Amino acid sequence: MPIKLRHLAISAFGAAVLVGGIAAAQSPAAAVPAPGPNAAKIEHWQAMRQAGRGARGMRLAGGFRNDPAIAVVINLRAIERAYRAAGRGKDLAGFYREQLSRTQDPVVRNFVNYRLAKLELRDDDAKGALEALKRNLDENYSRMR
Repeated sequence: MPIKLRHLAISAFGAAVLVGGIAAAQSPAAAVPAPGPNAAKIEHWQAMRQAGRGARGMRLAGGFRNDPAIAVVINLRAIERAYRAAGRGKDLAGFYREQLSRTQDPVVRNFVNYRLAKLELRDDDAKGALEALKRNLDENYSRMR
């Protein structure tokens, strides 16, 4: 098939797919969001994704502004980067242990326990890492009851 004819065939196929996609998007069934308690959150995430934003875009757009636990996690990550930039990476485990004693929020505690386990694995402390992960698992199970 000559090159021009191949491009014409591909263009015709693309136009057919585009027209089919537009028709499907305009159908009433496609416009109705899924019902449920999280429908508003799902719509918000879909709108952000369509706008080309990920989690960083959500933070910049104020999507996490009303969730203090996520704000704490963002701050903890920034502090960790600052510790590492200052050459104080060895002090991070003590910093995270202090944070565990300061909070009872499950989101923050999950994040801190995971980071603590990861740091202890880097320092070849498999026993400490297992303790942190088991503590985290126990806390999660206790919240499920």
